[in-house]
Amino acid sequence: MRHIFISYSSRHRSLTEDFAARLEVAGWPVWWDHALEAYGEYEAQIRQAIDDAGAFVVIWSEGAAQSKFVHVEVHRALRQGKPVNLRAPEFPIDDVPLDFQLEHTPALNLSDLSAILGTVETVWQGRVPEGVTPFHETHRERYVDLFDPKMRPRPTTFAELTPSALLQAKYAIVPYIDATGTLADMLAWCHGEGHDAEAPKVSAGRLLHGPRGLGKTRTMIEVVGRLPEAGWLAGFKPPLDPDAPEAERHHRRLTFKQVVSHGPEPGVLIVMDYAESRSADVIALSRLASKRPREGVRPIRLVLLSRGEAWWQDVYRAEPEGAGALQPPRRRAPFHQRRGGQRGGDREPCRRRAGAHRGLAGGSGARRPCRGPRPPTSGSTPLPRPSMAIRRPAWPPRG
Repeated sequence: MRHIFISYSSRHRSLTEDFAARLEVAGWPVWWDHALEAYGEYEAQIRQAIDDAGAFVVIWSEGAAQSKFVHVEVHRALRQGKPVNLRAPEFPIDDVPLDFQLEHTPALNLSDLSAILGTVETVWQGRVPEGVTPFHETHRERYVDLFDPKMRPRPTTFAELTPSALLQAKYAIVPYIDATGTLADMLAWCHGEGHDAEAPKVSAGRLLHGPRGLGKTRTMIEVVGRLPEAGWLAGFKPPLDPDAPEAERHHRRLTFKQVVSHGPEPGVLIVMDYAESRSADVIALSRLASKRPREGVRPIRLVLLSRGEAWWQDVYRAEPEGAGALQPPRRRAPFHQRRGGQRGGDREPCRRRAGAHRGLAGGSGARRPCRGPRPPTSGSTPLPRPSMAIRRPAWPPRG
C-alpha cells in the first residue's frame, strides 16, 4: 500500500512523531522507522518502503544533514521523484546540504500544515510542486544553458554574411529535408518506437559519426527542436569552461544528477558534439545513468557526435573507472551496426553540395551525387556516397 515515508534524525524523534500523527489524522498513511519489523532486515525493509511510497518527506536538521543513512534514503527517493524537503524549525536554510538548497525547503510548522499537505498531494499525484525550480533552469539563469538548442538567429549584417557562416548548421539557412530518414529514425528511437525500438530501456545511447560537413549537427538540431513539442527536455550539452569557478562546476554536477534521476518532462535527450574530445563527460553521464532504476522512470537518451569511432574503444583502455561504468565492448564493434560510413577523397565538392545530394541540410536533390574514392572502414559497409554512420552504444552499462 502507498504511504508517506518520513526520513529524519533520531535527535528529532518527538517532532517526527507529532508530524506523523497529524498526517494520519488528515487521512494519510504514514511509514517511518517505528514500523520496522524487528525480525526482518532493516535495510531491505527501508528500501521497499521508499519504493512503495507515494511521497517521501525528509526533515532536515543538524543530525539529518550529518547522517549518511538519511542521505542514502533521500537519494533513492530523489531518483524516483518523490522527495518533499522540510527542515526543523530551528535549522537554518543555509545549513541544508548543498544538493538540496535550491529546492523549496520550508520549516516544519505543526500548527499549520496546509501548505505542506498541498505539496505532498502534488508529489503523490506525480507532479512537480509549484515554486520548485529545476536545477537546469537555475543554471541557465546563473551561468549557461545546459540544454542548448544550438539554433541561432540568422546573420543580419554584411560582415556576418560570409560563405562559411551561411554553411553553419546553427543558422539553418536552408530548410531541412529528411531525404535519408535519419531525422524520423532518431525521433522514433527517442520515443522507443520504430524499427530500433528501445521501449524496454529507460536509458540508451547512440554514436553518430562521419566526416565533417555531412549534417550530423544539423540533424540533431532538428531533433532537439522537435522533441520539446512532445514535452521533452532536449539540447546540446556545452563543454565546461576550464576557467569556470567551483560553484558553477558543483551546480553543473547537481543539475545533471537531478536531470538523470527525475523531472516533470516525459523524456530527456542529451547531445554531445565533438564527443571524441569529451570522454570524461561521456563517462560521467554513463555512471549517472547506470544507477537509475530499470523501470518506472522517464527515458534518457544520449547522442554522441564525432568524426570517427576509434575513440570509443580508447575510452575503455584509457579510463579504468570508465571500464566499470560503461559496458566493455564485445569482440566485435561495441556498437550495433546501423549504417556504414566512408571517407570520400574529393571532399570539397561534397561539402558544397551536401544538402542537394543527401537532404541532410536541405536541397532539391536534382544534382548527381558527389562520388569520391570509397575505401571501406573497419566493420562498416560503405554506401555509394559519404554518409553518417549511426551506431548504438551499450549505454548505460548493465550492473
